[in-house]
Amino acid sequence: MSICIFLGGSVVLVGWILNIPALKSISPDFVTMKANTAICFILIGLSLWLSQTKRQGNRTVRGIARLCAFVVLLTGFLTFWEYMLREDFGIDQFLFKEPAAAILTSSPGRMAFNTSIIFVIISIALLLLGSEAVLFSYLAQLLVIPAGIVTILSFVGYLYHASPLYIGLKFSTAMAVHTCVLFMMSCIGCLFVRPEQGLMKNISSDNYGCLVLRRILPVVIVIPLVLGWFQIHGEKTGLFGNEFGVSLVAISNLVAISLFIYILSAYLNRLDAKRKKAEQHQTETLEQLEKTNRHLQQEVAQRTEAEKSLAKANDDLQVAIAQLSRSNRQLSEFAHLATHDLKTPLRGISTLAEWLVEDYRDKFDEQGQKQISLLVKRVRRMDNLINAVLQYSTITRNKQGECQVDLNLLAKSVIADFQPTTNITITVNKNLPVLTCDEEQIRQVFYNLVANAVKFTDKPDGRITIDCEDEKYFWKFSVADNGPGIEPQHFERIFRLFQTLRDHEEADSIGIGLTIAKKIVELYDGKIWLTSKPGIGSTFFFTLPKCEAASISEKSSTIAIARK
Repeated sequence: MSICIFLGGSVVLVGWILNIPALKSISPDFVTMKANTAICFILIGLSLWLSQTKRQGNRTVRGIARLCAFVVLLTGFLTFWEYMLREDFGIDQFLFKEPAAAILTSSPGRMAFNTSIIFVIISIALLLLGSEAVLFSYLAQLLVIPAGIVTILSFVGYLYHASPLYIGLKFSTAMAVHTCVLFMMSCIGCLFVRPEQGLMKNISSDNYGCLVLRRILPVVIVIPLVLGWFQIHGEKTGLFGNEFGVSLVAISNLVAISLFIYILSAYLNRLDAKRKKAEQHQTETLEQLEKTNRHLQQEVAQRTEAEKSLAKANDDLQVAIAQLSRSNRQLSEFAHLATHDLKTPLRGISTLAEWLVEDYRDKFDEQGQKQISLLVKRVRRMDNLINAVLQYSTITRNKQGECQVDLNLLAKSVIADFQPTTNITITVNKNLPVLTCDEEQIRQVFYNLVANAVKFTDKPDGRITIDCEDEKYFWKFSVADNGPGIEPQHFERIFRLFQTLRDHEEADSIGIGLTIAKKIVELYDGKIWLTSKPGIGSTFFFTLPKCEAASISEKSSTIAIARK
């Protein structure tokens, strides 16, 4: 709308600049739109465009809009007092000269008296709309309504050939027809600058009343005007008389308005049906939400009970862990004392057996010598068993004894222990890392795993490989052999205390080496497991946390135990 007003004023101004009569007036028989009127419409169009809500955040824009409105106000005000005081302030032909004999013009270049009043009203309304206050929006829209009524009267005068409506008082210039059109656009533009405020909120909202009003207003304005023009035109051309014309207009109004009301009621019925459907959908949605809410409340209640049960179970678990730790300490103390008490008589038996072998072996027959040899072998086995149990019971994680250990050197020292007594090839596949640990304990892990591999890899091309992989937070070590392998059902069994896979073991095989390795690895928050294929070989894996991840691993292990 603001652009149309701006362009309309610009076209007329171009007509004055280039002296094109067709642009200044729609016909030689009609009054021209004056140059200062055209300039005022350009300023009104610009002010309306700048006054839109999306541009009001810029202070400079607001200032320009108000300046345009003020210039229009000043022009209209000065013209009004020219009429009142019958004076010429020199603004009428300041830019362009108009002939003294201009049609329907009281003074050359001077706009109509009612035009000056409407410019004053519209400019004040634009100044008020420059504020975001709701009260100012009401005032601006109220001011525009009488201006719009005067404009419509002038337009109706042209439509019905009622010259007094647009010529006005005898001392005044007549209002041009395109001035009427641009004034109607200006009034509509002012009303819709703030459509969400003031009087316009009852038209622009989505309520039913506003929807009805938006459809009724154009009809009650346009239909009477059209029918009135048709009556006048018919009477002037002799198509019918005055009485017939009035009757025709009355009936046409009745039919048109009744038909429109019927269409409007049908439209309202559709809206009401949509409303009822929406309400039904909303009711169903609310019921579904209530059902879902009840279900959620039940789930919350169940979850609360589950959390309480879990908390109780966690408390019980903590107690059980404490009791287990105490039992483990007591068992370790018992094992330590028991093994010490067993060592004393065993030492005497061992001394006696060795004395019999050294001094009286030749005095026994063959059966006696076998029994003496068996006695010595079993005494040694018992001694190894007691030492292993004593070692197992005393394994603890003593961080004060930990230091930086080069596992390459440690692995080489383990390999050196086996090289004099075996022909098996033992190698380290990769460089092993440096870890913070108890050197003797980790050496025991490698030693026991290598010893187990050596024991079962009894073939000429026997090979044992020590390897390592970087697993981000952990190091994964492996000891692989090409021995006979292990059946899957024995995987868990071989890590248990005193469990062996052969019925007849060597004298020094007591089934505790892998158990010790497992206990040490788990003290460092690691895991130990194996993979094996019968006839191909076995690989034992174990993990140890990296130095920088040790503290994190301990915390994670504690949390994991608590959650379980």
